[in-house]
Formats: sequence, structure tokens, C-alpha cells
Amino acid sequence: MRWILGIAVVLACAFASPARALGDSPSNYPPLLWLPAAEGNFTVGRGGEHVTTIVIHQTEGSYRSALSWFRRPGSMASAHYLIRASDGEIAQLVAESNTAYHASSANYWTIGIEHEFFLRRGILFTEVQYRSSAALVCAIARRYDIPIDRNHVVGHRELPDAHHADPGPLWDWSYYMSLLRSCSSDGTPGQPSPTDGGSAQTAPMPASLVATESDLVRALLTAIDALHYPSRLW
Repeated sequence: MRWILGIAVVLACAFASPARALGDSPSNYPPLLWLPAAEGNFTVGRGGEHVTTIVIHQTEGSYRSALSWFRRPGSMASAHYLIRASDGEIAQLVAESNTAYHASSANYWTIGIEHEFFLRRGILFTEVQYRSSAALVCAIARRYDIPIDRNHVVGHRELPDAHHADPGPLWDWSYYMSLLRSCSSDGTPGQPSPTDGGSAQTAPMPASLVATESDLVRALLTAIDALHYPSRLW
């Protein structure tokens, strides 16, 4: 019976291997859940291209529905990462060495990060989500020597051949970039510096958490433009 127990322990250890090992992410990355996208929803390899740009997306749906869509065979859509609004949990769906289907012609040279946002259900961007995303982007930028600026950390809407308007007006670029620029040597974003519009001790409140009525109207129009995942052109 001992040999049966030994085999069970070995198998358990194999299946309990760290998620980042399966997703090819280095140990200095923030904690990740490896929830792989379905085969056919990404391409193995990078087609000879090098990663030069990080793309910020918003889901226009819940975290759970995004996971379901990316892991559904035949959806032909994916992102490398998805970040939950409630607690900043990061799911990795596609290894960085592979090409996710998130940005049309820019897929081969970009890493795509989806952020849960669902206006119709009251799910907006959150502080913990911003910080979780910034920690991830800091680590990615260090891995590929990507400059932390708005030429290399971009919104989906800013890419060539973009057919989307995300992230919408409730995504606070100023606050987000201040977190990225204040990354410490270990890749962890700290507090914004005074030159970023905040103090060294207290981060400014993200605009998405104090949205005005006009902001919500613009965001609603953005949501209507995207609606559901099946209609999006990745």
C-alpha cells in the first residue's frame, strides 16, 4: 500500500506545481493563477517578433465571463492576463512566449492585459486592481526592457487597426502611470512621487472611483460600443 501512497504523493506534487512555472513567468512576478486559454484561441510562438509593447484592455463583462470566453474552444480570443476588480487577482491565460488574440495586427509584438470592468453591473476599476496591474506591468517591463511610458504602455484603442474604444474614460491613465513610474527596484509599484501629482506618502484617489455623471455617460457609450465578447474583433 505504501507504493500506492507514494505514487499519489508524486502525482499530487506534479499537479500542484506553481502556476507561474506553467505560464513561463519569472519568480519576481506577482502571484498568478494559471488558467490556460483553449487551444486555438492563441498561437504558439511569436512569429519571430519581440515583445515591445504592453496593451491595456477592459473587459465589458465580468471576470468570470471573460475567463469562460477565453477558455471556450472556438472563441478565437484571449489575453495574456486578466485582473479581477474586487481583489486584484491575476489570471494568466496565455504564456508570454505565445501570441494571444487580443489586438489584431499587433498581437505578435504585444502582451495583452484585460481588466474587469462591467458598468451595467456596477463593476468599475478599483484601487487594488490598479496596483495589481501596475505590479504586473513593472515586472513585464523589466523582463523585456520595455520603457515605462505611454508609447510602450498603451490602450487597445491606440493600436494600429484598432476597432475598440477601451479602456474607456474611467481608466485613470495619470494615476496608473504614476504607479508604474514609481516602481521600486524589486518591480513593486510604490506611492506616486510629488511630480506625478501625488505625495510620497498618499496616493491620489483614482478618477474612476470618483466618477462624475458625464464620465459615466461616456463610459456607458463605450460599453454599448463593445457589448458582448462574441461581437468584439480581436
